[in-house]
Amino acid sequence: MDDNHEVNQRYNRLLALYILVSLFKALSLHLHSICGSGNHSP
Repeated sequence: MDDNHEVNQRYNRLLALYILVSLFKALSLHLHSICGSGNHSP
């Protein structure tokens, strides 16, 4: 039972990390699109 709990904790941590990374990517992409539309510098 302890092992199962540890696996769940590890999975939750991995899921949280994945969500954070995807959120960061989305935010970065959003910011890039805003900056890109603001000024078109070569």
